[in-house]
Amino acid sequence: SLFRLSFAYPAKYSVSEQMNDIVLTSGDHQIIMRMAGSAGQTIDTETYIKTLEQQNGMALKDKQFFQTTEFRGYRGTITNKTGDSSLFFVVSDGNGIVYTISTNNPKLADDIEIIVGSLRRSRR
Repeated sequence: SLFRLSFAYPAKYSVSEQMNDIVLTSGDHQIIMRMAGSAGQTIDTETYIKTLEQQNGMALKDKQFFQTTEFRGYRGTITNKTGDSSLFFVVSDGNGIVYTISTNNPKLADDIEIIVGSLRRSRR
């Protein structure tokens, strides 16, 4: 995988990799993981959030810092220009790559917590 990540997820999901996204699907529900940085590019969670807010007209509300064994970042609700909201996590592995994990279905919050809490760097 391009993402160099491993993670646990509830068995009800099927997983597919599409360009820079990993999409977890269960029925009509989706959780999308996106790689926002690339090797050789230095980006951190704070810079990524500022870019979303300043250049893309999005706002991360109820922002809370969190840290797992290998990752750190922020969780919150992001609202786009049209007013649509998503549960949104921005995480960094400390190596200049930022990943986002989001869903527009607030009922999937526990599932995202499982995924984020289990994130690990792949050991290849």
